[in-house]
Amino acid sequence: MSQNIPFIDLHPKASKFTIDVHEGLKNLPKKIPAKYFYDKRGSELFDEICTLPEYYQTRTETKILRDLVPSLKDIIPGDITLIEYGSGSSVKTQILLDHWDNIKTYIPLDISKEHLLETAAELKSRYPQKRVLPICADYNDGTKIKEALAGETSKRVIFFPGSTIGNLVPDRRKALLKSTQEILGQGGYFLVGIDLASKDTQIINRAYNDDQGVTAEFNLNLLSRINRELDANFNVRKFSHKAFFNKAEQRIEMHLISQAEQSVRVGEERINFEVGESIHTENSYKFTVPDFTAEVEKLSYSVEHVWQDPKKYFAIFLLKN
Repeated sequence: MSQNIPFIDLHPKASKFTIDVHEGLKNLPKKIPAKYFYDKRGSELFDEICTLPEYYQTRTETKILRDLVPSLKDIIPGDITLIEYGSGSSVKTQILLDHWDNIKTYIPLDISKEHLLETAAELKSRYPQKRVLPICADYNDGTKIKEALAGETSKRVIFFPGSTIGNLVPDRRKALLKSTQEILGQGGYFLVGIDLASKDTQIINRAYNDDQGVTAEFNLNLLSRINRELDANFNVRKFSHKAFFNKAEQRIEMHLISQAEQSVRVGEERINFEVGESIHTENSYKFTVPDFTAEVEKLSYSVEHVWQDPKKYFAIFLLKN
């Protein structure tokens, strides 16, 4: 990485990963937080998922962004500090950086340190006139992020694409929305993408069950990461990927299903699995525009604009704090 790019490391300690995995696997039902998908390999696989024909989310949101970006510099005048949550490869953000001259500082924030540093170096090379400040952090850790950004005086805009906000259960989503308000300050903006529920369930299910099996590999890579980093001995071939739309909860659920009765060692812990027992690895909530509007307005966010594609598969909200 270029030495002239500053870097803030707020990455959660390895012990946090150990605690979350041990506690999650002792739960009934078993679960592991989705944020742990994103080691370097997991981040690469997610980038691949975003290019799949079944994964309508990325191409739909990208088209909306291209249509709305010319209006943003008029809606939000003055110098901007753009903070992206879960920045990954920052592909969508480049649409904003290419066309929104007001952005003077770009702060990619991601939990995958190696992937983050590589992307930040590439972006600095592409946009030498802009300040790039990568922060390795869990976007749920609002207090630390707020402290790290204390010196940023330009108007703040948080960009949270991909309907990643839908990975959070309602209470955690409320906590995140509150923390973004503290980080933005009065008059800051939150640009957030949401996946809409108003489409055929089959379309939603196919997005998480692609024909090439990339999403399955992404899900199973979590076990490979646990083996490598937590001294575990999961036999990955004895687990399978399952994803389905839970209509009652209005969410996709992803699980890893044990294909055998087995005992797995994770560090010094021993975890037993029955045949068919699952590890719940991810939720992806789907929204309606009225419901999401009501949710954010309860927290005193003002909905400034809502952009949707013609099929109403996806929406991007601009919220003002």
